[in-house]
Amino acid sequence: LKEIEGFDNYKEYDNFYNCMWCTLVTMTTVGYGDFYAQTIFGRIISIIICICGTALVSVVVVALTNMLEPSIQETKAALMINRLSLKVQIRKYAQMAINYVSIRKVFWKRKAPNSAVVQATRNFNEALRMFTQVNNQCKG
Repeated sequence: LKEIEGFDNYKEYDNFYNCMWCTLVTMTTVGYGDFYAQTIFGRIISIIICICGTALVSVVVVALTNMLEPSIQETKAALMINRLSLKVQIRKYAQMAINYVSIRKVFWKRKAPNSAVVQATRNFNEALRMFTQVNNQCKG
């Protein structure tokens, strides 16, 4: 660090323990601040506090993660609700497809204009496409 900074007033980095102190304080993201320990005993206590603080933050993060993660039962319930919703959509699109087939047959029998038959066919194809898409979602 002394070589990189290029200053001569960093004489405290000549000592191995001072370098280790700076490394540990930096690694625990505590920083130096205005007041810092200068004796070996003070630095040992500071390092212990830094490590305990880091461990405490880690434990809190793990606890929050576990608390926010859904349990197996909650996951199964959400999956069941999703499948029930998809089954309702499947019934809706199947009914729409059947209705459009019936409408198309009526148009054919009454010799309705081609535009009406074409529109009924398009509606049927769209309903069938949506039915297939939702059905595949339900299976997956």
